[in-house]
Amino acid sequence: MLAMTTRRPLDSASTFTSALQVYANRAEVSRLSTGSHRLDQLLGGIEPTRFYLLFGSGKEKVTDRLLYRLMVETIRETSSHVIYILCGNYRRDRTTFDSEMLLDLLESSGLNVEDSLSRIHIIGVFSEAQLMRAPSLVEEVIEKVGTVRLVAVQQISKLFYSETAMGFEEQTEFTGVVSKLKELCTLHQ
Repeated sequence: MLAMTTRRPLDSASTFTSALQVYANRAEVSRLSTGSHRLDQLLGGIEPTRFYLLFGSGKEKVTDRLLYRLMVETIRETSSHVIYILCGNYRRDRTTFDSEMLLDLLESSGLNVEDSLSRIHIIGVFSEAQLMRAPSLVEEVIEKVGTVRLVAVQQISKLFYSETAMGFEEQTEFTGVVSKLKELCTLHQ
């Protein structure tokens, strides 16, 4: 569960954790279901505050369905929120948010659709400059709502690495954004 914490100065006691302590902490975490029993067995479920990279060609809807399924599973928990960052260059590629698929999953799971949608916060990112600002927007949402269990980012690499990228920048900028998002998830666990 993500919650606001303050940064502490780094010292040797707070910087290093034993493998046994990490294992014990991770064993206590409730995991999200992917909606597929076999995939959950393989992955052990999706652990909040961890970074997962899922790849799909974009032509099939498997990764979209998995992403929306994770959002629905997250919303099942009372007062938990989801931040969904949808990336893409709308001038060169089709970037879509499949609201019908999400609504179908919410309705079939028996959740209150209006309440569920109010806890899914969408950030549209359509340029490299907007992507650089995304971590601060995520932090604003976390400060506003408190409990964020899932930060889902779709098609982040399209902005930097696709044939239609807007202007290939340094790889460090891309990895910097990913690192900042990972850090936010880790800090607010």
